[in-house]
Amino acid sequence: MEENFIICKLSQTESNNVELTNQLTNIINRAFRKTESDMWEKRIKRTNIQDVSHYIYDEEMVCVYKKSKPVGCMRLQRVTKEIAEIGMLAVEVEEQGAGLGKSLIQFGEDELISQGYNIVQIELLKPKMYTDQSRENLQLWYERLGYNQVGEQALECVLPELAPGLKVPSKFTILHKNT
Repeated sequence: MEENFIICKLSQTESNNVELTNQLTNIINRAFRKTESDMWEKRIKRTNIQDVSHYIYDEEMVCVYKKSKPVGCMRLQRVTKEIAEIGMLAVEVEEQGAGLGKSLIQFGEDELISQGYNIVQIELLKPKMYTDQSRENLQLWYERLGYNQVGEQALECVLPELAPGLKVPSKFTILHKNT
């Protein structure tokens, strides 16, 4: 990763920064629209400004900056006493391939280990009825980073509020990495 990138966990006070919250919401929605557009109705967005502000307030958001401009982010959240999740991993399209995703994952793992979690989880959305090669490639990338598939769960069970927006039946592939 280039030296002009800075990764940091956002503080509660930044939840009131409307410009930052809007930028992160747009980064997430653009990234997920690019990678999951075949699975969702066009009207569906992955997240909204209110949710991102809430995640920042709860100190769950990490941001990567390039020359003081947000270009990527992720959410770190508790699942159980031993398991925490890295979610909403998103990098601006023009910055992909520069190692930012891998650097974000490493930062997130280090942060979660320091908080005492034993397992880091990632949920990867995939269609149930066909193979999406970009999703398969993403799973292979996570596996190269040390994650292993431990199960699958229907999207309807994990995020029932999003299920009506699906074009195709979908599932979460659940990946774990022991720390």
